[in-house]
Amino acid sequence: MKRTFLSCLLLLWMVVTANAQIVKGDMNNDGVVDISDVVSIVNTILGSQPVEEISISDLLKGQELTFTTEDGETVVLTGEQLTALVPAHAYVDLGLTSRTKWATTNIGADSPEEYGDYFSWGETQGYDGGKTTFFWDNYKYSEGSKETLTKYCYNGDYGYKGFTDKLKELEPEDDAAYVNWGSNWRMPTSAQWEELHTECTWTWIEEGGKVGFEVSSKKNGNSIFLPAAGYRTESALYTDGTNGCYWSCSLYDNGVWPYYAIGIGLKGSLGVDFSGISRHYGFSVRPVRPR
Repeated sequence: MKRTFLSCLLLLWMVVTANAQIVKGDMNNDGVVDISDVVSIVNTILGSQPVEEISISDLLKGQELTFTTEDGETVVLTGEQLTALVPAHAYVDLGLTSRTKWATTNIGADSPEEYGDYFSWGETQGYDGGKTTFFWDNYKYSEGSKETLTKYCYNGDYGYKGFTDKLKELEPEDDAAYVNWGSNWRMPTSAQWEELHTECTWTWIEEGGKVGFEVSSKKNGNSIFLPAAGYRTESALYTDGTNGCYWSCSLYDNGVWPYYAIGIGLKGSLGVDFSGISRHYGFSVRPVRPR
């Protein structure tokens, strides 16, 4: 499969020779050539970061890609077939100081008002992917309790057999946005959430039959909608339609409780809350593009 994707990438380069430049297949340096590299390489070739992901269907419309795999098999791939493999996710420029671009939907949602999927902090498989209960006994980075953490732990009192590390933000392999949407995407840091909060106007509204915050730029008027999707714990969904709960990629660092990560609570007329939340809870994820 790796050879197939690499061949596709080289053929993509041939299709857009007018803007061609030398690029490598493994764009994110993770040791494999996969779908995330397809999106990255097309963006690099065209030299732009559009409001929506590059439309490969437009780019390859009418093309028929024929290539030979390493074992000598001849493969014919149409532009439509390649397009079906590459998800596109829209984002919005809110004119933020950091130039961070925010996605228009949660992971797992097809429209802004849909709730989407729910993830424990540091896990990349959510409720829609088969995680039906959210508690410490099945949390990826613990041995069954908040006192037995195996990653992202700065206090040995809560590390498995005294384990500690120096990690305060999710690594790419533990970032639900990076893993599910590709290398252009990340879960927001707590600082990026703070920037969104201070540089935009937050208005509690109803959108498409769902309530949540409309977040509007104070600079250019662009906006995103964050639905009140609630949260999951154990096997149940709570506060959906009332509160929204979103993860940052940042560990809660008070020097004591590494089993908390920074979560963002949307509480209607009560506003927005930033606090340390137990990492096992299932929260929504709204991806960002850092630049």
